[in-house]
Amino acid sequence: MDWLSHQIKVKYRKFWKYFNRITKVPGLLWIILISIPVFFIAFTHIRPKLSNIFTEMKNIEFEDRNKGYLVKTVGCKIPDLPVFSSDIAKYFEYEFDGAHCNKDLPPLVQSNLTSLFLDKDSLLKYNVSNLDLFYCCYKELKRKIPVGHPDSQYEFSSACSKFEKTVEVKEEFVLVQCIYDNEKIYEDLFAFIPPKHDVALLDKNRKQFNILIIGIDGISRLNFHRQMNKTVKFLKQLDFTEFLVYNKIADNTYPNLISVLTGENEKTIQNTCRNSSKYFDKCEFIWNNFKAKKYITSFAEDSAWMGIFNYQKYGFQKQPTDYMWGFFDRIGEELLGNSKSLNVIQCIGPREAYKMLVQYIYDFVTRMTSWRVPYFAFFWSSSLSHDDLNKPRIGDDVYLNLFKNMHENQYFNNTIVIVMSDHGMRFGSFRQTYQGRVEERLPFLFIRIPQEFEEKYPIATSNLKRNARVLTTPFDLHETLVDLASPNNLLDQFILEGRRESKSKFGLSLFHKIELTRNCEDAGISDHWCTCLDSSSVGINSEIIQLANFTVNYMNEILSGYAECENLQLKNVSTAQVLHHKINGTKEAMKDYLINFQTLPGNGLFEATVRQDGKKSIQVVGSISRLNFYGQQSACITDTHLKLYCYCKNLFGFV
Repeated sequence: MDWLSHQIKVKYRKFWKYFNRITKVPGLLWIILISIPVFFIAFTHIRPKLSNIFTEMKNIEFEDRNKGYLVKTVGCKIPDLPVFSSDIAKYFEYEFDGAHCNKDLPPLVQSNLTSLFLDKDSLLKYNVSNLDLFYCCYKELKRKIPVGHPDSQYEFSSACSKFEKTVEVKEEFVLVQCIYDNEKIYEDLFAFIPPKHDVALLDKNRKQFNILIIGIDGISRLNFHRQMNKTVKFLKQLDFTEFLVYNKIADNTYPNLISVLTGENEKTIQNTCRNSSKYFDKCEFIWNNFKAKKYITSFAEDSAWMGIFNYQKYGFQKQPTDYMWGFFDRIGEELLGNSKSLNVIQCIGPREAYKMLVQYIYDFVTRMTSWRVPYFAFFWSSSLSHDDLNKPRIGDDVYLNLFKNMHENQYFNNTIVIVMSDHGMRFGSFRQTYQGRVEERLPFLFIRIPQEFEEKYPIATSNLKRNARVLTTPFDLHETLVDLASPNNLLDQFILEGRRESKSKFGLSLFHKIELTRNCEDAGISDHWCTCLDSSSVGINSEIIQLANFTVNYMNEILSGYAECENLQLKNVSTAQVLHHKINGTKEAMKDYLINFQTLPGNGLFEATVRQDGKKSIQVVGSISRLNFYGQQSACITDTHLKLYCYCKNLFGFV
């Protein structure tokens, strides 16, 4: 025991001797010596977590300051409207009946990633009782380069390859035919994802992050919560950032998405890369940025006959991406389309089109992941949601399962995932309400950043999460994709040194801090589409009637070159509001009025923003919104904008 006590005393004396020696180091030097390892640990391990904490603190600060508002800043103030309320309940009270493909006859042939196989359980549904008299075969469906025609040219291989139970398919698109007792009893179309490059030679450096964009047409942020609530909840569980003030910049799908994909507005595209061609081949799309970095690229859409580049347009001559499923969808609708509802052909053969696209998304991501190659993919669905406010609810479980399966298979680990829409519902009775108007201008946008990205680019990630509560646009989303194609832009030093020069006049990358003073004019949003402006109702007086008549005359002027369109007349004005804001560079005397009115013939319902200055001069601001379906009323013209206004003189030839 004495020996042990002695040893303790020796160690004790040595400790104090060492401590007294190091404490003679000057205080400042001591602090520096201690600070270096502490700073290193904080910089390498704690910084991303601190960034998240600060983001959460800012979110709480925003929530307190913005109570009752989505955003309440110097530049923008938007009320926080309810997902459900008694005032709007009647618009969401009924269940939507799903499609009845092929009159509910089941598929006779199925497929997986690589093969076709016979579904024996369906044989009796097609009255097949003797297999000796039955066989199936498939032909390759090939895209033909269009010359002077829209991109809908195709051909089949001459031979039809027979198969019995199953067959491996090397082609991308095939038509299946089944014959029983010398009669064709079944046709079907299938899409596969064969390798288009020597996969062994592709760069498998997983430092490159995949870009996966999944879009659903015509759903506002709030209606996404109503109709697809299970999907929304799951996205939030996966730490997707929801952008609360993503404001559209134009009326319909094409001008809003062309800005995402090119950074330019519709007018600029028409006057530059399309000024000498009907095709889009000369335009600089964001997928080209990723192609240059040796990404595999894919573009797919359903309802492709009215697709982004096809509706009253010619599409592409050369296929713009490595994979392009939209061609398959368009030909499929032409050959086997059925169960039409308003503008949408819901089925291709025995399958719903939107489900076929969802399956294609999963198959594409599965293939790219198995090949370990980086990809950029842009997928767009219209058939589920284009024409009905409540129809998206039938797709909730389908999209939920898509995201669940991709998450469980770890497909999101090195992928930036963007889930988005282009605008809310543009037509119908709900659109004619105040809340419907606001929702139509605020589509949903969710973005998920993987953990590895967040650790590598903490400041960029923090900025993106902060910008979820700032006014943003499709131009901004484009600039964000530009940064993702050149990730050196996202390094902390680059972010802190200042914002790079944007391609678009108005776009700001979501990875950079967007100022709270930003307003619609700064962001490139015309007053007609701006949700930041307060408004108050005004009576339907002689001044409002004058403004409405001016707008109808304006519509007649832009239709003046189309003799097949009737001259429109004002039937009535239903509502009018004055928008409260100070227009940059103008005097207070200038006022903007939002007017809802109806015209004859055709009973078209319209909404226009009309500006009047102190000298009583009048002008229409932005485009004029059509609030009800025009159907075949404008079938005599092809201009996509003027179709909203034209009432054809000779309707019997089109109805």
